[in-house]
Amino acid sequence: MHKRTAENLKGLKAWYLENHHCVPDNLSPEYVVAHAAWRKSRGRGPSLPYRKEKNPRKALALALKVLHSLDPRPGDDLKISIAPRLVIRTRLLGSNETTSSKLHGNTITAKLGDSVDDIVNFYRDELERRHEAWINSPEGQQKLADKAEKLRTDQAKVDELVAKLPELDFTDIDGLIDWLYELYNHHKVGVNCPWELVVTTFTSHDFRPGMNCNEDFDGEDRTNFAGYLIGIALGGLICSIHAIHQMYKYRMDDWRAKFPKPEIAATEIVEASEVAKIAAAVETEEAQVDEAETPPTVNLDVN
Repeated sequence: MHKRTAENLKGLKAWYLENHHCVPDNLSPEYVVAHAAWRKSRGRGPSLPYRKEKNPRKALALALKVLHSLDPRPGDDLKISIAPRLVIRTRLLGSNETTSSKLHGNTITAKLGDSVDDIVNFYRDELERRHEAWINSPEGQQKLADKAEKLRTDQAKVDELVAKLPELDFTDIDGLIDWLYELYNHHKVGVNCPWELVVTTFTSHDFRPGMNCNEDFDGEDRTNFAGYLIGIALGGLICSIHAIHQMYKYRMDDWRAKFPKPEIAATEIVEASEVAKIAAAVETEEAQVDEAETPPTVNLDVN
């Protein structure tokens, strides 16, 4: 970088820091406008291009136009990046101008004098206002009623599962996996589940949270894999949210695909046997039909 250019940029940043308490990004619209203001304070005109506009005055006009509307980038946080940039823009635009941004369908407008906290509080108030409006609408009321009914249904199912807990056969691995899956399906936010009772009951039968993990895991052994699943479920119940992690469902699907239920496997064997019997019977019947349709042999020997 040319020495004089470096000195100019250093002077600009010092001026900007003194007047606006932060330093803008290079080549941002804030930087172009701030650079023009800095040069104006020294009795000079704008000198920077912006985007594809090379004419400094037109570039400044374009940058000023862009300052009125801020498009958040993916991952931008309101308090950390969006609100501070809005504050900078209001200071650059002056007292008669406003700037705005859209976040999750909400328009945020800022004017000179607004702080970061003012903008954040405005956004939260707007979210609350829209939420209240939706709750009081017919659609919102119906959604709340459906949610309450689903909550009652899930609570009843969890109560039923817990009532069956003392009767569980802890030698029936498939039954335990199914019971925990039902608990996973119905133990949602707002549903009460005595997770300590569940964990205590399972641990009293030598099933513990996090069992069969890492080097103890054997994906080729049906019982070991099942113990790993139970360990996942119990591990979720003892953590801060006290709920079975969704990984239980994904890994259970893998286990079911690799190790079908014994009764299903037996049924498949029986069905294969029945198919074999039917095929043999059909073959025998076809052979009998062929024999019946074979014409008798006529002896034409006249001797």
